[in-house]
Order: sequence, then C-alpha cells, then structure tokens
Amino acid sequence: PKHILTVGGGANNKVWEQIWINVIKTKISSGKNIEAAVGTAKIPFLFG
Repeated sequence: PKHILTVGGGANNKVWEQIWINVIKTKISSGKNIEAAVGTAKIPFLFG
C-alpha cells in the first residue's frame, strides 16, 4: 500500500508508528478520533 491509516487505542503511539514505518516502508497516519469503528468508517471517504 502507498499509505496506511491506523485507528484505535495504539494508533497514537509514535514509537510503534515509527517501528511500523521502518518495517513496512510506507506512510502511516493515525486518525484523530481514537474510536476504531469511527476511524474505520471514514476510510472509504478518505481514500475512495
């Protein structure tokens, strides 16, 4: 993928975000809303 949107409680952890960036070699953004269901529902509108 060119870009990944993370959602949920761990989405705002900058250390884990950097680890994932280093491993999968792609851009990662964390959702502003920490509720996973809301973030997941927004994905089609953000990348559709």
